[in-house]
Amino acid sequence: MRRYWAILMILVLCISISGCTQFGKTGKTGASGQTVVPTTNVPPQYAVGDIVKKDPASSMGRVIQDFNPTRGYQWRTIIFDDYGRPMYYGTEKGTTKVAAFENEYRYKAGTVANPYDLTELKPAYKPKYKAGDIVTEVNNPLEGIIILGYDYSRDAYSYSYADKRMGIWNYNAQENYSQSRATVEGKYTKKVTTI
Repeated sequence: MRRYWAILMILVLCISISGCTQFGKTGKTGASGQTVVPTTNVPPQYAVGDIVKKDPASSMGRVIQDFNPTRGYQWRTIIFDDYGRPMYYGTEKGTTKVAAFENEYRYKAGTVANPYDLTELKPAYKPKYKAGDIVTEVNNPLEGIIILGYDYSRDAYSYSYADKRMGIWNYNAQENYSQSRATVEGKYTKKVTTI
């Protein structure tokens, strides 16, 4: 019986020494009398010069040019050329809060020593239409498509079908289709308006 008491006493002693109990401890209280809980700063997932992507198979991503804990990541859009070199893609850049950026861009694709010294991509071709353009076939002026965007890495437009009723162009942006630039520009040759 004494053996069990000795083991129990040693166990209680170990627990109290390890700090697993709150016995005899008081929390720090603020001016309002509430217990103050210290906050911990979570370090950022990425550093300046990191190249990140939404999808590991994507040829586009963003390079981090600066980081500020309160404002977030400052970035610029990049694209990988045929040889895997990162290049600036257009002039798209911005600043995004840390949590939103890390949630959207989950894959690190590499690091560059100087994120301000990448080469600008010189496109071999330029899209004829931009987002918001409504284009039709020459012989069908009341039906066509609205351009929702252009993806340079795939050389393809994303679009939705549109039709003109009572003088107003109607379309459903939730219906999103994709087709090569050459096919769209070959079939839909007449730009009607821009929304």
